[in-house]
Amino acid sequence: DLASAFKGLRKVPKSEIKIIPAFSPLDDEPVLLLDDRLYIGTIHAANNHEALKRNGITHVLTLCQEKVPAEAKGIAYERIQFMDTPGELSPDLLEKIVRTIEGCLATSSGEKKQQQHHHQQ
Repeated sequence: DLASAFKGLRKVPKSEIKIIPAFSPLDDEPVLLLDDRLYIGTIHAANNHEALKRNGITHVLTLCQEKVPAEAKGIAYERIQFMDTPGELSPDLLEKIVRTIEGCLATSSGEKKQQQHHHQQ
């Protein structure tokens, strides 16, 4: 399950950490979270189709109110409406997010990758 998978998260080396303005076009690369299978990024990373393909990402989960990102051929997209405000992340919503990620990770026994995009308002 996803809880045990989180134990495999890697610590991101300082050399890979970029400090840039929030929502900047410079922040357009997905960041590896789990075993070369789960990435996290911004809307700019989700719209960087070249980076998605280069990293073998086949699923993009967007957590936001509006419909984003621009879809690319060969990538499955799912959006869960979410407003980054206090109290918004209910246990039911968290369960839905976890189940969606688990489903994407299980799609093709290690061959599929997913980027989770979280958009703050």
